[in-house]
This record gives sequence, C-alpha cells and structure tokens, in this order.
Amino acid sequence: MEQFQAGYILEGVKSDLTKFSKDKVDGLLQSLSVFDIETNLSLQHEESIQYPYCSVLNNIFTRGIPTKPSTFIEDFFTEKYDAQSIDKSLNSKQLGNINYKSNLSKIEINNLYEALHLIDPRIKFTLNNYNTQLLGSGFEKEFLFDYISQEKMVFLPHLLLPQRNVDSIVPKHLASKFPKQQVDFAVEVPYLNSFIYSKYGNEKIGYRKNIGSVIEIDGQKFHTSLSQKLLDDSRDESVNLSNWETLRIRELEENQLIKWFTKDNAELSDYIQTIGKNYNKTLHDTKWLEYLEVTLAPFAIARLQKIIVELLLSGKLSLENEEWNLTVLERDIPCANLAFKDFQNWLSKLFSLSSDENIRHLKMPNINLSVISTTEFRNSKLHQQFDNVTFNNFSFKNNTDLVIDISVLMETPDIVYHPRRVKVTIAGRTKVTHPRRAKVTHL
Repeated sequence: MEQFQAGYILEGVKSDLTKFSKDKVDGLLQSLSVFDIETNLSLQHEESIQYPYCSVLNNIFTRGIPTKPSTFIEDFFTEKYDAQSIDKSLNSKQLGNINYKSNLSKIEINNLYEALHLIDPRIKFTLNNYNTQLLGSGFEKEFLFDYISQEKMVFLPHLLLPQRNVDSIVPKHLASKFPKQQVDFAVEVPYLNSFIYSKYGNEKIGYRKNIGSVIEIDGQKFHTSLSQKLLDDSRDESVNLSNWETLRIRELEENQLIKWFTKDNAELSDYIQTIGKNYNKTLHDTKWLEYLEVTLAPFAIARLQKIIVELLLSGKLSLENEEWNLTVLERDIPCANLAFKDFQNWLSKLFSLSSDENIRHLKMPNINLSVISTTEFRNSKLHQQFDNVTFNNFSFKNNTDLVIDISVLMETPDIVYHPRRVKVTIAGRTKVTHPRRAKVTHL
C-alpha cells in the first residue's frame, strides 16, 4: 500500500470556505488530499518516451494540496451546478483573468463546509462486517457494538482507530518510552493546530500536532494492579502533552461518552458533532448530494488522474497502445468520465507543445471506459450525457485490462479482486494509515 497526495478545489468553493476557521479548513483540505493506493502492481517509475510528459502532468496534478483544476473542470461544474459562475466583472475583463465567483447563500456555504467532514451513512458497522481481529478484548467489542449504540453515537466506529501506536501520539522526545505500545481507540481531528511565534523579530506560524482523544477500555479486572495504574498515568500524561486527552472506561454502565465528546474541547466537539450530523443525512437527498459532488468530486478526479499518471510512469499503461480497456468502480462520488476526459485534454495540449514531431502527432489510445456506480448517484449531473455508466452491476467485461476501485466517503472500501486482472483501490485516509476495519469481499 502506498500513500499519495492530489486534490482539486473549485475556485468558488475555495472562496466560500474562507468564511470559516483557516485552521479547520486547511486541515480538512489537506486530509482530503491524502489517499492510499492498494494494488498488485509495482508502481516503480521507468524511463520511456512518455516519461517527461507524464512527469509534467504529475507536477500539475500535485502542485497544491489542493490545487486549481483545469478550466474544463471549472466550466463543467459552472454549467451543471448553481454553486458558482464566471466572474464577468470589469476588473476581470481588464486583467484578462478567468475567474469564478460563488453564487451560494450563507446556509448553502455552511453545507459545503460540512461536506468536507467525510463519513458514509450507508455503512453500519456490526460484529458481522467489522474486522474484530483488530480489537484487543471482548470488552472492546462490547464497547464498540453495544455501549456506543446505547449512547446514540453509532457513527463512532467510523472514526475510532483501533490499536494506534502510542509513539505516534505523544511528543517525539517521549516516543521511545512507549515502544510497541498501543491505545485501544484513538480519534484524531484533522483540523490544523497553529500558533504564532517570533523569530528574528518576525512573526511566524508554527503547527503543533492535531488534537485528538484516546479511549481506553480498561475494565476493573484488567487494570487494577498498581504497576499498571502507574503505567496508565504515565501514558495519559504524555498523551496530554500533545493536546490529546484520555477517557478511561472501566464500567460499560457509565454514561459518559456523549459528555466526553461534547465538553470543553471545542474543536473535538465540533468535529464529532458535524460527523454525526452527516451520518444522519441520507444520500437520497438530491440537494445534499449536490453539495457533496461540488465539494468532493474534484478531489476524486485528481486522485484518479494521479493514479493514471503513476501507471503511465511505471509502464503499466502505455500511450503507444491502441486502446485501454478500463473499468472504474465508483463507490460513492462520481468522477471517472470527467477525470479521463480532462486527462486526455491535458495530454493533447502537452503533445502539441512538443518540439518532437513524432510526439506532436502521437495518437492517444482509444479509451474504452466502463463506469460502475451506485444507485444513490443514478441521477447525478456528473453522469448525465455519458452512456457508459451502469448501477450496482459489479461485473466486468471479459476484455477489461484494469479495474480501479475508488471512493471518497469510504475510508477503506472492500477490494474487488479478480486473479486475471489488475486491481487498484483508491481510498481516502488520514496521514496515519488505518488498518482495514471493513471485512474484504472477493467477487
């Protein structure tokens, strides 16, 4: 598994988000720009005639976290959605700029901000579909599937990272004190944690570790010895130095989880409550889907284009082939058709600028793209005008060379696997790699 960075954000959306806390927005956008690739291919780069051009594309796709998309992408969203329009002001005309301005109200802008808080409301974790091998005890299972339900926070298993290493939480100078030690559960808030300091008379911005919380499911019979209590206290103090707090649950009858996540820590409370709010929304709400698509589809497009560049740079795809037979499984936010169309536009423009006549006249492979989406996105504006989309039909054509499984809302999608075909799974992650919580399904 490898981790990459790529992301686009529409100009109108970026302008709207300036109305919120810079630390929160920048942290959310950086988190969205980080994703994992899981594949049975080597992505080691190889020199080829296409290498210099693909390297340029790679720089374009990854030049910011996130960066501006092409005008093709901006214009598509401007035409299909009401979120932004082309800025036709006199100032823009005089400067010769192509700018996009927001059309959204204050309430609508708030929905864009909330859309940055990722969770898939279709996924309900239970003992049957959760990878319980990650859990350290039966007490932890009870906490995850009984206690949390009683507390009406059934979305929490999506956020709680089981068995996170202590040395990834505590300050670096204390990490060596806790070798191979893990916490039961951890939740990290993606908001940045900045501070201002002075250096040589100039103000600088620094960043502390993101805030978070540790939950330890102790149980009276597990942590009663004096030595264990001393170790627990030492860990709690060290964790607290990173602005993390520890909640120790010794009896599942204690009604303390909601109070804990809605208490003094505003950032933690805001994040948890926004995630919970999104979990209670439905993907059958057309208006909410549009907010998700305007905000998140550009990120999905950038991720898909990044992996295509990686496949080209590693020689797994070639521009000298007559055709590419590809299938993209969109687990949630639609992106594939627009991503490949934009990718072809970029390549054509780059080739036209080449001093090599053979490159200038190089014919792009014919891309035979099949897209498999889910019924929630059947009426998406991102699927309109494309006739290569099917819904919930998870089967591949016999001539498929490459299957790409992509999601944004799902942190760890099930891998679709076929032994005779290539699989590439793209999923959003935080910078700390998550173990797979959902069980793997083989098709």
